[in-house]
Amino acid sequence: MYIVLRRQATDAIVVALAFYNYHLTTANASMLYIFDLIVDERERNRGLGTRLFQTLIQEGKRAGALSIVLQCDLTNTAAQRFFFRQGMIITSFGFSVDHLKPLPSSPDIQIIDITDLPKEENEDWLRRAQVVHRQFQPRLPTDPQ
Repeated sequence: MYIVLRRQATDAIVVALAFYNYHLTTANASMLYIFDLIVDERERNRGLGTRLFQTLIQEGKRAGALSIVLQCDLTNTAAQRFFFRQGMIITSFGFSVDHLKPLPSSPDIQIIDITDLPKEENEDWLRRAQVVHRQFQPRLPTDPQ
């Protein structure tokens, strides 16, 4: 998390903050995901958001992230304008659900979390999953040379 401070005579106040984390994509690429980038309403339009965003870009580069990703509420047009000014583009639609209602299940379908399985069993399931994983990879953009 980054915070932006404004120094005062005897104190410092927080005027902006950014929560972020790194994620590994299914294509095994590192991305920096920004959960929140917030500037105090009284401090907006002074370049603080831009400086904080540029700091996040430098942080991502330093850590080897290939991309920066975030979501913005559809109704937050001021934030959308800000992110467009920073050079961000819309690359996907975000989806959410407000109520989590279980769907009917089928006895022949089982969903398992392989994360905590013994190493050999985990690797066996990963090998079996390669066929499905390869179906995703042809749709990935290629790096310009």
